[in-house]
Amino acid sequence: MNVNLHSFPIHENTVTLSCPSSGPSKKCYVYLVPVVHTKEKSRRDVETALYHLRPQSVFLECYLEPKFYSYFHEGCEQGYAFKIAKALEMEIIFGDICDRSLKTCEDRKLDELRLRYGFEKDNDMELRDMAHDMAFYDVRDLIMITRLWDHAKTRSSIVAIVGEDHIYGMRHYWRLMELGSSRVLKEAAKYEEYIRQHQPPTQLNHF
Repeated sequence: MNVNLHSFPIHENTVTLSCPSSGPSKKCYVYLVPVVHTKEKSRRDVETALYHLRPQSVFLECYLEPKFYSYFHEGCEQGYAFKIAKALEMEIIFGDICDRSLKTCEDRKLDELRLRYGFEKDNDMELRDMAHDMAFYDVRDLIMITRLWDHAKTRSSIVAIVGEDHIYGMRHYWRLMELGSSRVLKEAAKYEEYIRQHQPPTQLNHF
């Protein structure tokens, strides 16, 4: 269900996206709720969004392994969203990549930059910093939004709780996919495959 966000005191920069869905409504609405990690206002924004929008699913900017369970109950906005979603019996989707996978993507990006610009491995500290930033923001934006897109194709509504620095990039990639660009999905698939080849199998994507 599409909701007029101006009717509720939801974060003013919340982004509404949509795509066709095989679910009963034939369309899924996705709400990107921007948060500043560990800020009290973000906890309030999360609470308002989930109680007012009542989505079918909640998408979190985190990767869960069993040893991290306690993290989601301690007070950060992701943990707060987890607790509310559990209480309201909403599906929870863990959509980010873990630190190991991030390092894998960083190494891949570094190799690409070296090849493109002809840097030697012993003289690329600045290039390594660039690769880290590109992996931390752009690659994660790409992976999270394509995972979100994939989930949205079978659901009716999803609220995604993501850091405000990811909103622009994720919205940009979504718009490209809406316009029919296959390059976004192919690029994401390349990184997903690279992660699978270099990391242990994902232990949990859903709770």
